Amino acid sequence: MATIGQFQNNLKNKAKKYLIEHELGKDLIQRIELAGGELKLSNGKKAFEFLNISKDLQTELEEKIPGVQQGLQKWRLD
Repeated sequence: MATIGQFQNNLKNKAKKYLIEHELGKDLIQRIELAGGELKLSNGKKAFEFLNISKDLQTELEEKIPGVQQGLQKWRLD
């Protein structure tokens, strides 16, 4: 059985993932995944990261990162 802290962390991580997906858009995420990339929770389990992103999608992703960061700060998920 999970502790309250584990439950809260899991809930916070799900909220982060959904916010990131919302801010980036499903289309961009699908294109990243189709190109072999993935959105993954980092080893420290405090941040998400994209792995194996193709160069052509990297620029588009970087343009949207500030919006994601603002959303995380707004909802205090950073």
